[in-house]
Amino acid sequence: MPPKEKFTREEVIRAAYEIVEDEGLAAISARKVAQKLHSSVAPIYSQFDSIEELKHQALTEAKELLIEHTRKQFTDRLFLNMGAGIVIFARENKRLYRALFLENLEYKRIVDEFIHACSLEMSNDIRFKAVPQEVRDVLLTKMWIFTHGLASLTCVGLLDDDSDEYIIKTLENVGATVISEALGNPH
Repeated sequence: MPPKEKFTREEVIRAAYEIVEDEGLAAISARKVAQKLHSSVAPIYSQFDSIEELKHQALTEAKELLIEHTRKQFTDRLFLNMGAGIVIFARENKRLYRALFLENLEYKRIVDEFIHACSLEMSNDIRFKAVPQEVRDVLLTKMWIFTHGLASLTCVGLLDDDSDEYIIKTLENVGATVISEALGNPH
């Protein structure tokens, strides 16, 4: 019988995630993860075929945390909460946001998955239930473009005011215009 692995797959992923959180995506290496686990590189390569696979799993963990942020109730409006969650995530998790959206070659796939998850959330909101999927997708894409810009500025520290109130008010103002246009009701 082979010896029991010292570390589970989840423990290796968690170590890689913590490295991304503390140092950024570029810092992940088999040696760095092994140091974090206080082991050799053997557990890493016994659980993963490559470091790229491990990075992908660490980014999946980060994306799940981002989605949790979009589900928080900052206001009584689901769509506004999604945007606020993205920007607040970027403010509170700068390295994770950079890893997901600024340093990562999987950016398009992550954005597509994220927009799909948000679209599903929107379909549960009474205000968007009757909106056709194609219109929701256009709306989400337009809002993503603005929200990503605001989140990126927040992430790199270029906003004079990155308070929850400022973020929500800014998204609310832009969102009203985008939603109105998407639904065919120009301001």
